[in-house]
Amino acid sequence: MYRQNNLEFNHIYVRRPDTQLPTTVSDYINDTLRAERDSPELSAEEMKGAMYRLSTLAEGCDEDDVAAFLSDTIFPDPKIDPVYGPAAGLMSSSSAPMSQHLIPADPASPYKVSQPKPDKLYGYSGNTNRAFTQPQLLAQTTLHPQIPLYPAATSQGLRFPFFAIEFKAAGGTRGDLWVATNQCAGASSACLNAMDQLNASLRGTQRIDNVCCCIAADNNTAQLYISWKEDDLNYYLQQVDAFLLWSPEHFRNFRKQVRNILGWGKDTRLQQIRDALDIILTENRKEASESSKSRSPPFDGSSTSSDKRRQSSSRGNSSRSDSAQGQSIGAKEPHWEWDATIRRYFHRNADGTLTWAEGEASAKE
Repeated sequence: MYRQNNLEFNHIYVRRPDTQLPTTVSDYINDTLRAERDSPELSAEEMKGAMYRLSTLAEGCDEDDVAAFLSDTIFPDPKIDPVYGPAAGLMSSSSAPMSQHLIPADPASPYKVSQPKPDKLYGYSGNTNRAFTQPQLLAQTTLHPQIPLYPAATSQGLRFPFFAIEFKAAGGTRGDLWVATNQCAGASSACLNAMDQLNASLRGTQRIDNVCCCIAADNNTAQLYISWKEDDLNYYLQQVDAFLLWSPEHFRNFRKQVRNILGWGKDTRLQQIRDALDIILTENRKEASESSKSRSPPFDGSSTSSDKRRQSSSRGNSSRSDSAQGQSIGAKEPHWEWDATIRRYFHRNADGTLTWAEGEASAKE
């Protein structure tokens, strides 16, 4: 009942594998997931060792055994992997609770989505100059008005997650692949929300295709899912492939598609996010500059040298009429400009002098 109540009442839907996919999702599968690769495959000796370990797991195993086997043979470790490691900006977590603010929650629903804790989750490092520059990390703090670290999916700082994996043990006591699929549905919806907030901040300038991938696997079968969001409300998860791990051909294909997902994450997707953050940063700076120029500065009452000259002239000219004074009082306020170098406002006078809002300073242009 968890799928019908907790997931669907919060707009998360697990679709049948034979349901027609949206065009953008179908294109992603054909162009990215199933693309051919030039990277080395497992050698004959490595494949023989993998099949032997699978035979050992069949005699009895738990989730930790399955996770260890697949981490050694299928999923690279971003902490040390030369291709999918720190140099690529990737980061992974294991069984870390995902941030509560990313989890869908319909206020009208009495049922809640359990806080996802994927057995493995891939995203990007929050360390400076790994996945993102310092300005790009700064831009991330502006994506949500109340939550500065909105893209962070874990307490370790993993940003913009895109790949969640759940492990089970066939015949184990802690659930099967049905349960793992439900867990993938919750985790993938949180992944989508992080990217959705980035798209919202672009204000129509451009839009990044918001898809993510999940795998539910035991020591017999691995099921590959893709997830996407529609109408800014509904989250969909659909199985797009399955692999019998006992088959060397399936095992190779499974490994290839996992690396295709990670390759897309570290290249195409990461570059799209970087470009979007650069756009947001530029827009934020432009708005701040325009706001500072149009804002009248507080005047502290101190006089400039040009003010003193005008005040002296005013005292010496007793013939000024009341009507002229009235025109002066009703005159339009001067336009103030901001000097970012010395961080002070100034007004350009008709005689070429500058009137500064603070202190006494004037200069010929």
